[in-house]
Formats: sequence, structure tokens, C-alpha cells
Amino acid sequence: MNTDAALAIAIVALLVVFFYGPWQEVCIAWARQVAFEKRDAVFDLARKGELNFNSAEYRTIRQSMEMSIRFAHELTLPKFLILRLHRKLTGFPPVKSRLQVAIERIPDKKTRHEVYKLAAQMHFSMMAMMAARSPLTVCLWLVYIVMKSMHRHPPMKIIRYARPMGEVIQLEAEADPVNRLMPGFKLAA
Repeated sequence: MNTDAALAIAIVALLVVFFYGPWQEVCIAWARQVAFEKRDAVFDLARKGELNFNSAEYRTIRQSMEMSIRFAHELTLPKFLILRLHRKLTGFPPVKSRLQVAIERIPDKKTRHEVYKLAAQMHFSMMAMMAARSPLTVCLWLVYIVMKSMHRHPPMKIIRYARPMGEVIQLEAEADPVNRLMPGFKLAA
């Protein structure tokens, strides 16, 4: 095996180890941190008197958010999609979560809206974590970014950005020992 192939295999192996090791933990830790912050914000609402610490609503909201924090490491895109498909195929009746029911029972409209917003932000972080932990989603996201960039910027602008990288590639090609040994060699057109 030549050194370029060995290097490519080593880089791919390192990327796989990184993606399925530290990257997974970083994504989970980030989503949990966001969930902790949202739970703390609910606590702050109760501290300000907008929610009652002893109310069933507050206790349920807090417990539900803590369940999401504990559940974060189990949440993956394939599991989520299978659960959604199973619920749809089995005709599972729509059921509200305890979190949703507790929020709906908050008497003050402004506080209810604030808690809805906090819960939505927590759920968004969980969805973002799911997407970031999936290799397929990450690859699709990167393709999307490139396509969006090409749509937003005219091709000449992209060429101008790519020119310095192309120059490095060209310098590498020109430094290749085979090319230096055959300076007059030209490819047939």
C-alpha cells in the first residue's frame, strides 16, 4: 500500500473515532447545558413570583425538563425517526406531554408564553444535537451550505475565493518529482 492510501485511511479512521467519540459527547453536553439554562430560567420565573414553587405546574415543568436532560444521550436521529414512523403507522392517538399540559395550566398568559418559549428553545437544542450527532445529517448540512453559498454568491466570486487554494494545489503538482524530471512533458489534448 502506498503512503497516500495509508494516510487517507488513517485520516478517515481518525475522523470516525472523533465523530463517534468526543464529537458525540460535545453535542450531548451542549444540548444538556442549554436545557439546564432553560430549567434555571423557569426557576428564576418562580423566584420572581411569576410561578409558584409549590404548584403542580412548576414541579411538573421542572421534572419534565430534567427528564429531557437525562434522556439527551439516548436521543438519536434514527431512534427519533423510527418512533415517529411507529406512532404514525400504528395510529397512535395524539397525546400531549406532561410538560405541555403543565404549561397550558399556567394561569398567567405572559408567564405561560415565556415558559413555552423556554421549552421550545430546549427542544430546539435537542433537535440540533440529534442532527449534529448524525453523520448523514452533517454531510447533508455541509452540502447544503456549499449549495447555498453558490446560490448567494456569483460563480466568479467563488472562483476568486478558491484561487489561493488552487494555487497551493498547483504548486504541489509542480513540485512533484515526476514533473521535475520531465519538464518538457505535455499531455496530449
